[in-house]
Parts: sequence; C-alpha cells; structure tokens
Amino acid sequence: MKKIFLILFLLFTVQTFAADWDLFPRGQRSYFSYPEDTLMKVEVYAMDSVVGNGIDDILYFRKKLPFTAPSSCNLDSIRLAQWDGVPEFLIDSLVKKSDTVFYYSALSTLPFYFITSATVGQSWTITSDYTGNDYNQITITCDSLILETFIGVTDSVKVFSMTANGVSSGQPPIDNYKMKLSKNYGLIEFVPLSRFIVHPYYKLFFEMKLIGIESDSIQAYYKQPSFSDYFDLSPGDILFWDYDVYFFQAPFPYGYHENYRDSITDVAVYPDSVIYTYDRMVEDTDMVITSYFNRRMYFVRSMLAPLVEAGLIGMLMEI
Repeated sequence: MKKIFLILFLLFTVQTFAADWDLFPRGQRSYFSYPEDTLMKVEVYAMDSVVGNGIDDILYFRKKLPFTAPSSCNLDSIRLAQWDGVPEFLIDSLVKKSDTVFYYSALSTLPFYFITSATVGQSWTITSDYTGNDYNQITITCDSLILETFIGVTDSVKVFSMTANGVSSGQPPIDNYKMKLSKNYGLIEFVPLSRFIVHPYYKLFFEMKLIGIESDSIQAYYKQPSFSDYFDLSPGDILFWDYDVYFFQAPFPYGYHENYRDSITDVAVYPDSVIYTYDRMVEDTDMVITSYFNRRMYFVRSMLAPLVEAGLIGMLMEI
C-alpha cells in the first residue's frame, strides 16, 4: 500500500508543476526570426519570473536583469513602468488567469488574450479600441492538433487561424498567417501580440518563427553569439576607417577628415578580453600619410557583454 501511495504522490507532483501549452515556458530562451527589411534579425524571449497575487500570476520577461549600470544599452528600467490606465500591470509582462494569458497595451483599454487550453473548433475574438485601426476585431480559432517536427524536436502542436472583421488597404490580411503552440516548448510561430491591438494600415502583419531554444534540458539550432564570437579577425586582416571631426564654430561646418588603414599583426584572446595589435597608416585632409606601429585595441568582456549578449530590449512582442 505504501508503494502505491508513493507512485500516486509522484504523479501528482509532476502534474502540479507541469506547464504544458505555456506561450513562453519559464526558464527557456526562445529565439525567433524577426523579418524586417533585408536584414536577418533575431529576437530572444526569456520568461524568468512569475509573481502571484493570490488571484492570477504575472509573468515577467527577464525580470532578473543581467546588467543595470547607468547609460548601458541593456538598461531595462522600462520594465519598472506601469501601463497608463492599467496600474496593476507592469510593462513587459503577461498575466495568466487560469488557462488564459492576457497582454495589455497602453494604446487600448481592451487586452489581447489567448486561451492555451483551447480545443479544436474553439474560437474567441480580440477586440481593440485603438482609434487608428481600420477595423477592431480579430477572431482566433483552434483549427487542429497535430504532431509536428521543428528545429530538430517533435511535439504536439495546436494550430490556430486568424480572421479579421475588416481590411486595411495595402496591408496583408492576418488571415494569411497562423499561430502555432507547442505543448512543451511554447509558441513556435506567431504574429506579434501587439499587432492584434494596434494594426493601422502602416503596421503590417508578419509572422515570427522559432529558430532555436535553450534551457537546462535542451539546446536546439540557433545559439546566441557570446562575447568572443564577435571578434574573428586574424593577423593579416586589414580594417579601413573613415574619420570625420566637426567643430561648432564659424565658419560652419569646420573640421577635418582622415582615412585610417589598420593592419592586424597579432590577436590575443582571453576569457575576459580580446586584444588586437595593429599597424596604422593615417592619411589626413592634406593627403599627408603618417604611420604608427604596434598599437593595440582592447575589448573587455565585463564592459561589452551586456551589449553583445543582450536579450530583448524593446517592449513586449515588438521592437
């Protein structure tokens, strides 16, 4: 009888702490392609904190900040601010009530919400009162439950379609896209949640697709570059610099122009820094050339890592 009780207790424990169908599983870094212009951009979402108030849970992206020094490019003070008109919810958070996740926007009194436990055929409608929209409702429908392989893993996936109650001239309809939610790994394809709230004709719909995941138990496909990955120069490489200086004095503009040619002669890579040794040729405004030898460039990890290894800096779901 004791053995049966132990087995039942273990099953109950696993089910209690399971987080199936979460949009962004806590403790997982989810990397998504961000289609903008012709550049390949990547956004990373890391849900690391949950704060409960007895009624619902507030889910935070990177509430545990890696670096908060003044003037840092990775300063996340925006996460301390509250939405106007929704004082109980902080910017860059999701609110979970039972099986429904809410996202609040400062531009609408009505939130986006997603029912993670939705069954095939179930639908709900997102309504926005943002005055710049050409239409105000988008219906989300759970179309199917399938087994799908993505970034090297296979999981149960719910597929959702979207239908709008209007159109905007020149804007691709949201009907063209899908939302896909994995049981164990969260969203693998989605339209930014903010677009459901704010979608005037000049805010185009687009989809973000999962290209990598990283957690204590798995690392698949895309891996965020680390500090040393950004320094790939070797002896023999040459750098060209165009240097302009202007002074705010009459006659304006007043200043000078120089061209630099740096030849890398030695590279030293350490866990906490990278040092380039180089010879420099400088051509000034009068086309006079001056040479300098054995100069050094120092790159210190403690100063640059918060920038080059930074996560999402913009507001939730959108740059």
